[in-house]
Amino acid sequence: MAKTLLAPGGNPNGDESVYDIAAYHTQQGIEKELKHILHDILGDDENSHSFKTHNLPDLIGQVEAHGISVPEEIVDMAFDLNDWEAATRYSHGSVAKSEEISEAIKAYDRFVDYVKNDVEPLFSDIDTDA
Repeated sequence: MAKTLLAPGGNPNGDESVYDIAAYHTQQGIEKELKHILHDILGDDENSHSFKTHNLPDLIGQVEAHGISVPEEIVDMAFDLNDWEAATRYSHGSVAKSEEISEAIKAYDRFVDYVKNDVEPLFSDIDTDA
């Protein structure tokens, strides 16, 4: 969604509020990827960790407690992304510029590739349904 909104045709009127929507979806993508690691790859459930959070540093800590490192660029932008998630729902001003969102989207894409190519293969033999 964020990529579509930032594409040339995704915001034909240059409406700055569209950037808030893109920022929100970028944060959500990274949040969901962290939860994917915890739940789908590691098999954690709500009894072992709290998934009812949007707090990226908290989720990063949970992932890293399993010995999985989260890319530094994701760690470095985690607090800003947290602000995007909350501010886009409760603020009336623009939370991020399109360039910042574009950089976060690129970081998200690299993070997804890292999880798919480096993290998932390490845990492919673990039965998460047990």
